[in-house]
Amino acid sequence: YTLVIYTSSVMRGQRSSIEIMTDLLEVAMEERRGRHQTDGGVPVSKRELMRSANLNYNQLTNYLDTLETKGFIIRNETNQGLFLEITDKGTEFFEQATSVTTLLNDE
Repeated sequence: YTLVIYTSSVMRGQRSSIEIMTDLLEVAMEERRGRHQTDGGVPVSKRELMRSANLNYNQLTNYLDTLETKGFIIRNETNQGLFLEITDKGTEFFEQATSVTTLLNDE
């Protein structure tokens, strides 16, 4: 896959879609560290994801769809809540995107 980051959005102070996706993955990764689950996922509230990533419901849904389509997460919505599992590919994306974003934002 290819990372495309529009530096103009970074320079204006707006978050890029890459930054938003890393924010969502970071929340899910923090949840995973805090709660040990053996059933293939971590329960994460949509409200928590929306608040942490500063998104509305439609934006959240679109970003979660993208993350799932790209193979970065496995998402399972049940009556018990939303379960997210970060894949190896998602972890690799998170690490690379975070590095690139850090380099772009350094002054």
